[in-house]
Amino acid sequence: MVAGADHVQPIAARIADMSRHNRCAPALLSIGHPSICTAIKAIIVARDFVLHSRDHKIQVFDLTCQPAVRQNTNQRDSTPKPALALHLSRAFADTDKMASAASNGTAQKTQMPVVAGGDPDLIAKILAAQVRERCAVTLEAKGPEATCIAMRAVCQARGLLEGDFLDIRCKPDYATKSMHASVTPQTTRF
Repeated sequence: MVAGADHVQPIAARIADMSRHNRCAPALLSIGHPSICTAIKAIIVARDFVLHSRDHKIQVFDLTCQPAVRQNTNQRDSTPKPALALHLSRAFADTDKMASAASNGTAQKTQMPVVAGGDPDLIAKILAAQVRERCAVTLEAKGPEATCIAMRAVCQARGLLEGDFLDIRCKPDYATKSMHASVTPQTTRF
C-alpha cells in the first residue's frame, strides 16, 4: 500500500530490489490522487534504478505497469476515492515486441494529452482504437488529477481490449527531467 505522504525513493528502491532478485515484480495498491501519483513517481524512479544498474550479474530489464481499478472498501471514508492496483512486471528487450517496434520506427506513434477534468471514458475509447491499429500511444498528463485520469483511462481501455485479446502495458516516465520537480508539476508520460 502506497500513501500520498510516503517518500518516493525508499519505495522505488524496494521495487527495484524486489524486481532484481525475484522472478515477479511487486504490485502497488494506491487509494486517492496523492497516493496514485506517489506510486507512479516511485515506478519512474525504480525504472531508472533497474535500467542503469551497475550490477553486471543481473540482465538489464525494464519495468512495465498494468493498472487495474480496485474497489475502495474503506468503511471510515464517506467519499469514494479512486483505488488502483499497479501490477508491475519485468520486460526484457528481446521480448518486448511492441516497444521494439516503436523504437525502430515500424509502429505508428501517437501522443495524447490528458488534462485535469478530462473524460476517462472518451480517452479509453480513443486509446483502445489506437491499440487495435497497432499504434504506440503515449499519454501525457500534467498534475495529479490528470495522472489519475490517464491511469483510469488505461484501466478502462484494457477492459475494452479484452475481447480482442489485446492488452496495454505502461512505462511511466517524465516528459522532461527536472531538478525542480517539487516546484513545478511534471508532465508524466505513459
